[in-house]
Amino acid sequence: MKWVAVAPDQTGKVKTKLTYFWSSPQIVGDQVVMDGAGCHVFNLSDGSLVSAAPFDRENMMGANAPTVVDKGVAYVTSAGQLSAVDIATGQIKWQTKPDKKVVYTAVYVAGDKVVVKRGGIFTDAKGKSQGFPYGIDVLDKSTGQPAFDSMKLHKSKERQIADMTNLLVEGSTAYYATQKSLRAFD
Repeated sequence: MKWVAVAPDQTGKVKTKLTYFWSSPQIVGDQVVMDGAGCHVFNLSDGSLVSAAPFDRENMMGANAPTVVDKGVAYVTSAGQLSAVDIATGQIKWQTKPDKKVVYTAVYVAGDKVVVKRGGIFTDAKGKSQGFPYGIDVLDKSTGQPAFDSMKLHKSKERQIADMTNLLVEGSTAYYATQKSLRAFD
């Protein structure tokens, strides 16, 4: 074993209930980004803590999407919230308003936008299933504000995006497969 980086008990003024069990490590240069209670960045060579952005990241039925790092910013999901964290400083650049009716399952960066897939059926710790509405949110990468009303993609009549399966984002185009078609969205 080269080194062990122990999850901090406290980061700044925030006491954390922290586990890395469900984290998806992201290697960025000479650092590794971990998404426990917030976002922590460790030095890859010795495991020392580089930066920390503490915020509530309680798993909602284990449905947090893997963190995505793009150009020094980590996009971290939590129970109905997306946070953009500067990994060099640990500063939270922006956070969306928390919404317990939303579960994020995937994050993509597309040019100056962040595309977030949401929805699904998840089982809580007691074995009870709960469904969350499917859809995508398209946000401005610099502010976290909606880029447009993405709900217009989800109208019940003439539904353009049905219950979400996989989504591919390449450049500024999102590709989505339905039962009988492949669709591309700008």
